[in-house]
Amino acid sequence: MLDLARFVDRDDAIALATNECPKTYTEVAKTYMGPVVTEVFGSFISRMRGLHEGIVRELAANNPHAVLPLLRAWVEVNTIGLYVARNPGYADVVLYGPGPGRPARKSFSSLFHAVKDEVAQLGLVYKDLSDYAHFGTLGVGNTYVVASMEDRLIT
Repeated sequence: MLDLARFVDRDDAIALATNECPKTYTEVAKTYMGPVVTEVFGSFISRMRGLHEGIVRELAANNPHAVLPLLRAWVEVNTIGLYVARNPGYADVVLYGPGPGRPARKSFSSLFHAVKDEVAQLGLVYKDLSDYAHFGTLGVGNTYVVASMEDRLIT
């Protein structure tokens, strides 16, 4: 369940997500850049930050049709980044693709399993985001908007 208690209101949440973005990604880079291939990890951080900024911008614009596919892409990049941080040898697959001496790319299902200790429910979240992004049941049903954050009303 998503706990929104720490936010005063929607605008407060968006402001925090916007203002903390550069600092947060810089801290992630400082923590993880050393043990993994710098080019790959720098690319992860850059892409995650760009997607984060797009998600926040589209949240502010009340555009779930952009937010949810962007969030799905963010989850993919985050998952690959976590996997490479744990398994630095996989960076070659990310950099050069599968080939002689390099394994095939892992499925997201196997990547979610590999990082489940840090993000246990990521596979379930990704399943819903994929359903939305590929215009499944959730995509069709997402034509509604939040009418009142205070009363949690949707119209």
